[in-house]
Amino acid sequence: TLQQSAQQMFKKIALLKEKAEEKAKNSLSLEQQIPDLQATLAELVNDKGTAADENAERNACYQETVQRSNLESLARVQAEELCFLWEEVEHLRRRNFPCFDLPKPY
Repeated sequence: TLQQSAQQMFKKIALLKEKAEEKAKNSLSLEQQIPDLQATLAELVNDKGTAADENAERNACYQETVQRSNLESLARVQAEELCFLWEEVEHLRRRNFPCFDLPKPY
């Protein structure tokens, strides 16, 4: 009984040592993968940053196009208003200062 329990303890110790060695190998393997994973992560972050920059540039270009379109529309409306106002000025000028050169109808 004492011998059997001692043998069981030795077996458990041997099993635990094997598990510890396996875990150490796993840990070493994972530690060796860390630099590669860090490099991959840096590339992904850089690519994402580049994609974000491209997206921001596209968005800025779109906003510039929209703004240009709005300004062109505003300029068109203002030109129409200006034309109308010039016609109104001419109408008022003719009304207030009639031309005396025109022949009068009899």
